[in-house]
Amino acid sequence: MIVPPAIAYVADITTIEERAKGNSLLSAAMSFGFVIGPGFGGILAEYGTRVPLYAATGAAIAGVVFSIVCFPESLSKEQMKAARTKTPQKESFLKQYAKSLKSKYAMLFVLVLVMTFGLTNFESILGLYVTNRFQFSPQNIAMILTTGAVIGVGMQVLIVAKVIKMFGEKKVIKGSLLFTSSLMLYFYLPKTFGVSSL
Repeated sequence: MIVPPAIAYVADITTIEERAKGNSLLSAAMSFGFVIGPGFGGILAEYGTRVPLYAATGAAIAGVVFSIVCFPESLSKEQMKAARTKTPQKESFLKQYAKSLKSKYAMLFVLVLVMTFGLTNFESILGLYVTNRFQFSPQNIAMILTTGAVIGVGMQVLIVAKVIKMFGEKKVIKGSLLFTSSLMLYFYLPKTFGVSSL
């Protein structure tokens, strides 16, 4: 429920030329949260299994307060008034959903769904996988997730917008998917953890 309004907000406050950079920064922030959360959770779990839950609750409340205080409305009063005067569509949710599957954006929706599903499952099983295969401690897992988050965010903030400008969005999406899938296969190759396995 958070992601669609966030993307719409970025679209409202950026020009077409700046949109790739804005979406890149938004993606970096989301990736940072998705990946660094479990990392911090592993560290906080040392103090009790409920501590990560309390920390997540506090972070969510802080996010709500921050957005209320710091985010201005992205639409002008005229745009908001025009939106309110529009006659709402009386089509059912299922009909609207069926129409969206026939649109030119349908494949992108499916792609985002698969990627989000894959990322969530990857993060869920990574800890179990490395614990079973390499006998990682919760601290090791937290360090790997945190390091990965920092590297990923750095790339999205500093590199992605420039690469999209150079090669275009389609080529970057295809290249990124190919690169990521090849790295996923690499996970099966190391037999031990250490410099010699890299």
